[in-house]
Amino acid sequence: MQGYDSVALKADVELGGTDQKFNLLVGRHLQEAFGQEPQIVLTMPLLEGLDGVNKMSKSLGNYVAIADAPELMFGKLMSISDELMWRYFELLSFKPSPRLPR
Repeated sequence: MQGYDSVALKADVELGGTDQKFNLLVGRHLQEAFGQEPQIVLTMPLLEGLDGVNKMSKSLGNYVAIADAPELMFGKLMSISDELMWRYFELLSFKPSPRLPR
């Protein structure tokens, strides 16, 4: 049922995390079954949350909310490990990864 939203929305493109790949592909299959052009599926790697282990998630409480006060965002981001900071830089920056030793 999760892939049916692609049919209901008649989606052309759908973006999701790599954990949603199966649902997105099922959406394509269902669109074909309903006579629709199958959508283009784009997946992005998951960003680890502030705990550095699980994906960033509100339900896990390891996230930075877009509506958080700037001071709170700063504090949360300063709490992540140096190692995880490279992953954040890679996924959240529009700049190429710097060639610095890790």
